[in-house]
Amino acid sequence: MTNTTEIEGDLFDAPENAVLIRNYRTAFYLYRNHCADSDETKEDIIGTTLLIPPQVRDMPHKHWIACLLVSVGVGTNKSGMMSIIKHTRTALHDLKVQIAARKDQSPSQAVGPLYACRINEGLFKVEWLLSKKLLEDSELRIVVMLKPQAEGDRFGECYKKELKSIAAELGLSTGGTKSDLLSKVRGALSPSTKQDSKDDVEGDEDGEEDADGNEDN
Repeated sequence: MTNTTEIEGDLFDAPENAVLIRNYRTAFYLYRNHCADSDETKEDIIGTTLLIPPQVRDMPHKHWIACLLVSVGVGTNKSGMMSIIKHTRTALHDLKVQIAARKDQSPSQAVGPLYACRINEGLFKVEWLLSKKLLEDSELRIVVMLKPQAEGDRFGECYKKELKSIAAELGLSTGGTKSDLLSKVRGALSPSTKQDSKDDVEGDEDGEEDADGNEDN
């Protein structure tokens, strides 16, 4: 049985103390300040998760926010898809470690179940099924909330172009349908392969997070 469940609904209807894998309101400013004030380099921060406790100004939504730091920017400044995929995997592992560390915390500091939108799709135009595979490989139990407009292939041509680029970088055939390409790339990026080399992050450019703090969906 898969550990990732997709249901239609509003992400903010998640139960109290749930962990939402995205940014919003006050949590966004904490995320932005974390990136700006950190003594670590960009390379140290990317691939980690900033886990933010519920904020008073975000009430009545008493949710934890898990900010997956997977790209140096958005839009034309976003990292390449291979880099985003790699850093999403390591950020999810970091989140798993942080959640495990809070297992024996007091009720006020304990985290609840994990909920997410279709991560990486909206801001970074990453094919959802690639990100979904990373969620499944993480072994974290996550409920993915889908809005009606999230159904369907919204970025089909963009995805196919990116998938061809990744396939070529992995030494795979670039022929076939989008579904064929996706299947080959997902197989090549599975944890059992050796695709997580450091040189797949070339081309990262400095950029700023969306000023409104908008996440996917």
